[in-house]
Amino acid sequence: MLSEALRFIGATAAALFALASLANPQASGILAQSHVQQVYRNAAAGECKSGVNRTECVTVVAQEERDWAGIYLQTTVEVTEFVSDEAGYQFRSVNCPVDGAGLQVTPNWASLSASMDADAPECFRYGEKVTFDPPSFEPYDFTGTVTAEGNWLDPGNQFTQVANTVQTDNVTGEQQREKCRLYSGWLVLGGGFTVQGIFHPFGTADSSGDFSSNHCNIVAN
Repeated sequence: MLSEALRFIGATAAALFALASLANPQASGILAQSHVQQVYRNAAAGECKSGVNRTECVTVVAQEERDWAGIYLQTTVEVTEFVSDEAGYQFRSVNCPVDGAGLQVTPNWASLSASMDADAPECFRYGEKVTFDPPSFEPYDFTGTVTAEGNWLDPGNQFTQVANTVQTDNVTGEQQREKCRLYSGWLVLGGGFTVQGIFHPFGTADSSGDFSSNHCNIVAN
């Protein structure tokens, strides 16, 4: 029974750590839409440490989105913590809208500074605390102020894609031309991220960091 529980914990921890990693950036295509501004940017980070029968993970994912017309939607930050040992595990996550000025993404670096009220109605939070013997379960949530900061520096890998797109209305003969640029960095080696005052450096075997941005501009009609 315990071995089954530990296998579950390991799988859950791996899934949480994977939150901090983007899919292969080269698989991200540029869609020919009516973009007029930057439409997406994000920064993600995670650290997962394992010891004797104990695993501790923390992840941060920040992202800003706009609609296809470039209209700003919102910037959100999600913080997740996970701890497991032979006795049980505890897991909690909170996702809140934040001030978009706190997230900066450039071709070579990214930064984040966010403070969230986990008790605010616009935040989504969930979590649980479980013990195996005797079996027990109770809700486990972030409460009060949750802070997340980070500096993504010196990416070990970078990707840039520049594309010129043309949309043609064959009935009217109208055309719209756009120039799109996607850039991303991953396997970040410098800087680190801080959650609730605890610093987690990048560039270690336990950590992961990446960032990306995609924006398009109409250049001719």
